[in-house]
Amino acid sequence: MAHAARITARLPALYADGELVRALVSHPALACEITDEDVLEIRRAHFFDAALELTEAAGLAALLDLPPEPWQDLGAYRSWVHALREATLDHGAVGVRALQVFVEEYLSRLTLATGVPGLFTAIPDRESDWDAEPATDRAAFTENPKREIVALPGAVAPLARFNLRNDGLDPAPVGFLLTGLADGPEYVPVLVNLTTGNALVHLDAVPVGQRLWLTSDGRAALENHDVTDRVRRIEQVEPGQPWTPAEALPAGQPLTLARGDNDLWFLTVAHHDSPGLDRVLLAMADLELAQGAYDAARLDHALFAQEPAVAVSASWHETTPAAVRVTLPAGTLLTRHDADPGLAVREQTGTALAAGLARLSVAGVETTVDLAPFRETQPQQAYLTGRGPMIIREGGPTGADSLPESGGLFDVTPFEDSTFR
Repeated sequence: MAHAARITARLPALYADGELVRALVSHPALACEITDEDVLEIRRAHFFDAALELTEAAGLAALLDLPPEPWQDLGAYRSWVHALREATLDHGAVGVRALQVFVEEYLSRLTLATGVPGLFTAIPDRESDWDAEPATDRAAFTENPKREIVALPGAVAPLARFNLRNDGLDPAPVGFLLTGLADGPEYVPVLVNLTTGNALVHLDAVPVGQRLWLTSDGRAALENHDVTDRVRRIEQVEPGQPWTPAEALPAGQPLTLARGDNDLWFLTVAHHDSPGLDRVLLAMADLELAQGAYDAARLDHALFAQEPAVAVSASWHETTPAAVRVTLPAGTLLTRHDADPGLAVREQTGTALAAGLARLSVAGVETTVDLAPFRETQPQQAYLTGRGPMIIREGGPTGADSLPESGGLFDVTPFEDSTFR
């Protein structure tokens, strides 16, 4: 032992080689060795990167108000604290680059700490490694991401009104799906956004069980048939005032939802050369006109009630205010060990990144982390083209000596060649 050698070196040569003296010296030397070990542990506990226990590292990081999360071990916690510290000190915490640096530093340090070299398909290392939109091979940092909203007003009868709310930062184009119900068909459906004044008119019918798409890119389809040429757009609708043929422009743009609440109006209006007997209004209605209902409509300003013939659903993408989304491609995992521990580390990584971004971002900003799996999609739509199985009906002769050449069909067979069927 080093301490025993140093003690005996200070003794006279006559005693230094004595076996009894060396045995006696070994006891205080052992105590010195133990003291050295304790001093080393104390010294390590005062250095964040050298601490051996999570509690010791947490005590040092408490100066930064960064307690460990329940899922973190020492390596993950140390990586997390370093990434938060560098983002705060070097880039001012709340900026875009600060959030990106936090993700970069945490992933690079965590890869070394856990021994999982390929947590994600692409780990960003510099500002140029980030895209604005998610990709399969690059990380993405998106400010004010878009989110899809689906509204289901349901079955609507003519003159019905419903509300759609756009909580995004900008006006949003909206698409509609009209599905024919059992009380159909519905003829010449008109959708009016009373908030903006715009309207879309389909100059044809929506048969029972069929679907009419009015998409957010200005196209229209009835099942698998393009009917964009049968759709008209009116820029400014005045309730009670008919629009002229010149105002009914060919469809090329969808309806747009203004920010906030939008009042939508559904009605059916007669148009030249379009079917609609007993279903459409022969004059443009005003907002006071309603279907007759007990204690809900005026006697002199109501129509006979009609059952809903279509169900309406709407969808749009709104720009999310005060939001940040980080997308990391998680289609592959490269690990030196079994896949399960690596997958657990990656799942905890997403949680840790979300917690760190929430700490760094401005109050009121929503931050999300998306670990995007590898996927390839090919949209498909099913259409009813026939019913099966086919039923084949057969008939045989009754035993007569001769068979008539024809039966009896009104306005088809002559009188002298008609027989009872």
